[in-house]
Amino acid sequence: QILDDFVAAADPLEVSIRGDFNPRGNVHTVVEVEHQKVNP
Repeated sequence: QILDDFVAAADPLEVSIRGDFNPRGNVHTVVEVEHQKVNP
């Protein structure tokens, strides 16, 4: 959802978003997504 909202607002050629989460309980999670605009 974060990537979709960013792409809709900024219309970038390419973007990479990284979420680095370390909540209580020591379950460290890293989430990465990338988007590249496809030229017709």
